[in-house]
Amino acid sequence: MNNILTILNASQIAVDLGCGPGSFNYLAYRCRIVGIDVSLDPSALPRSGDRIDYVRSLSNEIPLAPHSVDAVICNHTLEHFNNYVKTLQEIGRVLKPDGYIWISVPNGFGFDDMLYRAVFPGKGGHVNRFSFQAMVDAVEKNTGLRLLQSCLLFSSFTYLMKFNHRYSVFVLNAGTRIVDKLLGTRLSLYGWGFVFGRDDSSLTPLYSYFNVCCKCGAGDPFDRLNASAGVRRRLGFRFFDCLHCGATNVLMTPPPGLS
Repeated sequence: MNNILTILNASQIAVDLGCGPGSFNYLAYRCRIVGIDVSLDPSALPRSGDRIDYVRSLSNEIPLAPHSVDAVICNHTLEHFNNYVKTLQEIGRVLKPDGYIWISVPNGFGFDDMLYRAVFPGKGGHVNRFSFQAMVDAVEKNTGLRLLQSCLLFSSFTYLMKFNHRYSVFVLNAGTRIVDKLLGTRLSLYGWGFVFGRDDSSLTPLYSYFNVCCKCGAGDPFDRLNASAGVRRRLGFRFFDCLHCGATNVLMTPPPGLS
């Protein structure tokens, strides 16, 4: 979503739909931000004067005027919305004609989502299963926008941290990538990121980061990680310290086409 948010100026508005405590770092961008969720904890919400506002609302009843926002961010949220079709229609209503949508969703038929549903049966909130094309078709049909960009998102498995299984998360993170490299599978795939709009001339490219931190979930280019000072070799593997939180991870050379 960074390539959308960085081009918005201080007078433009981005909506974080299903924001929770903020689905991205609000303080890193210039634009005005409106966080929308059915449940908001004031003590956990980031603030920055009158630049950041919050609204308690359902996703399918967005209380904003037509064509009033420049970007809508649905960051790991559409799989949780009971009426995602009506939500997409509402997004299309409030978005300006030249606006953008960022959507990230899990592959509803992949290993990561199946593991999540097994670990949190009936409690994880994943009420929708998406495939790549089904997601694209639904957004284009209900918003009138077209797919401009997409990327693969790889899992950090950090949701298992709720059980304090830090070592298990580390092993699963590394193990799935090793299997993917050796066998050409996609066990470590989480899902996809999409950018929808009408004009992609202002957007920088999207990249698919294979190496994702098992603690904070951040992904970075392999070349940048490999050149960092914290890379070392042990037992035939390379390890790196996350550039964001410092956690140790196994460093894998990405399969062809990934960063």
